[in-house]
Amino acid sequence: MDTQLKFLGSAVLINHSAVGESFGNVALELQNSVDQSEQWGMNLNVGKTKVMFFGREQHKQQHYSIKLYNSTIEQVSCHCYLGVILDQCLDFHLQVEKVVGKVKRATNKVGMLFKERSGIPVKIATDLYKSLVRPHLDFAAPVWASVNDNDMQKFEQVQAQSLRRFIGAKRHSSTAATEVITGFMPVRFRFSDLCCREYVKLLRKEASHPLKQLMNCSVREGAKFTPLEFMKYKSRDMLRIMSSSDLECEGLVPMELVLADRQIEQIEICKGIGNSRNRTSQERELGMNQLHQFVSLQKQSSIIIFTDGSVIDGPIGCGACSAVVVSPYSFGTSYEWSQPVGRLVENVECEAEGIVLAMELAIHVVRNEKQQ
Repeated sequence: MDTQLKFLGSAVLINHSAVGESFGNVALELQNSVDQSEQWGMNLNVGKTKVMFFGREQHKQQHYSIKLYNSTIEQVSCHCYLGVILDQCLDFHLQVEKVVGKVKRATNKVGMLFKERSGIPVKIATDLYKSLVRPHLDFAAPVWASVNDNDMQKFEQVQAQSLRRFIGAKRHSSTAATEVITGFMPVRFRFSDLCCREYVKLLRKEASHPLKQLMNCSVREGAKFTPLEFMKYKSRDMLRIMSSSDLECEGLVPMELVLADRQIEQIEICKGIGNSRNRTSQERELGMNQLHQFVSLQKQSSIIIFTDGSVIDGPIGCGACSAVVVSPYSFGTSYEWSQPVGRLVENVECEAEGIVLAMELAIHVVRNEKQQ
């Protein structure tokens, strides 16, 4: 595999990348990315920008001086990007050590909750392992699942040690028996399952998706895989079974097409009632009369829905939503419902949840009353 140079940088929430067969091509792509960020008024942080070579022949990789804003960008042999340690050969040895250490620390923290040799009930042990330990193993696993057998054995050992400690089994108990009792599959099978799931997600992407385009040109060199090629390799049996099936593309519908065939009419219910901040008592009474008149005219022929959502103590905090549905099928009977939204939410989210709640309540009311 030819050595390639890849630039990883960020400006606020924008990521730039440049890939090429030669240093000149990569430098040109890098400069174009910098110029584009400057046009948007976003300057790259030179101190946080790194350059790294990716390739199998690490001893042939050289040091190049790439400058950004007259400063030399640091060239590194490994870099932690979005929680995954990337190395030059994509062997992920450092990522394996990081994950194994996290699993051991999480196991020790949970083990402090009970006696060393007594263990806890299997049901509680499996729940604790799923929620506190296994997420460290599963995090971005399809990306670095192409590790060698020695690293895979480290994962199997650390999972077996965690399960033995949780259920109070002896140190030299059978790994297979422990996994059968707790209901967990071996780590290598778990990784294969995650790779298949992720590969199906990629297949459902649109042809223009960047990951779909990278997957079409992914390569392998002997038993050494790139992450996308390894997912494809692990999914070969599943693809053989699904050869006669078609996957539906998950293409997103543009917002302007959601209500393209619908015409929404805005109705002004209350008129001449002034501003809500300085409204007089007479204007409030006028508004209530107009509202009651509107409801009395529409409740026999239309479904009237009122929704609201709000947050207490500031723009972000504990929020709730409510909905009132007036049905014409039961002579204007109203149905009310409210529910909490969350502890750290904003008003817009609460309002949206209120609309969703009202629509669900309206469908439920109409179905029940039509059946009656």
